[in-house]
Amino acid sequence: VYMSLETIKLSQKKNGKGYISSYSVSISNKEAQDCRMVGKRIIKIIDPDQGEIILKAKRFTITVEMLRKIVELKELEKEEDRYIHSLYCADSKAMTASEAFEMFADEQAGKLERPAYKKLEAYLLSLSMENIADLALMMYLGRDMDCNMDTNPGEDRFLEFYDRYDDVVTGKSKEELVDIILEKTPLLMYLRAGYRLLNAPRGTSIDSFFHNWDEM
Repeated sequence: VYMSLETIKLSQKKNGKGYISSYSVSISNKEAQDCRMVGKRIIKIIDPDQGEIILKAKRFTITVEMLRKIVELKELEKEEDRYIHSLYCADSKAMTASEAFEMFADEQAGKLERPAYKKLEAYLLSLSMENIADLALMMYLGRDMDCNMDTNPGEDRFLEFYDRYDDVVTGKSKEELVDIILEKTPLLMYLRAGYRLLNAPRGTSIDSFFHNWDEM
């Protein structure tokens, strides 16, 4: 099997009022078989900037290297947050409303720089649309501890969760999903919990994860 280039045409589909509502394309059985799409969950990735619409079988795309990089950058961002907190907060406790407003105003005016946050944001935006969607779903999986542990660990278990919660990520832009990820203060705890749940042996009790929550 080798990569090839084919020319296709968009076939118009009209609604009851005679307006074009959609287009269809044809994929041969051999093409679908060669690309391992038959019997799989098919996703559509829309990229107007590149002028691309990609059809592919859904797979789990998060790597250990990605997670390690996110942990590294998030830890730096947490240090940055602690430092900024010390600049605006009169004591070590929670900020008052006026202190929080002052910090927000300075950030909006460009007086407050957050290089560590920007570096984490830039790294997430450099990942693919599918990477970001998978990260968001793994984060929610770890937050909600809602996982079918009777499925095989890894991709099968993730896809079972995807089938139930794909509406959390579908229809959103990469930027929207990155914002959702970054706004979660316990992000690393959620990602670690999600990763552990996905890779735990089949039949593992989710209750055992709650007992070790503080270690995540």
